[in-house]
Amino acid sequence: MSQIEKTGKQCESPLEAAKSWAWLSDVAMKYPKVSFVELSQFICPNKQCQAILGDQVVFRDEQHLTSSFVASLYNQVADQF
Repeated sequence: MSQIEKTGKQCESPLEAAKSWAWLSDVAMKYPKVSFVELSQFICPNKQCQAILGDQVVFRDEQHLTSSFVASLYNQVADQF
């Protein structure tokens, strides 16, 4: 039985726990030809990072997104460029 079936809740953590967002933004600011595109609104809506959003598995491990989730964001992300 999965955690969702046992507790009725999805696995999630607050966006603040994902320290890589701040680190990547800080690094990008050091280089004039590098831009940081803020995507957390799509990946961690309401500042909560969930293992599953809708019918999509979001993370394949603690820091990497699944390819199917990334593909599902194409239209939203394309608008950021």
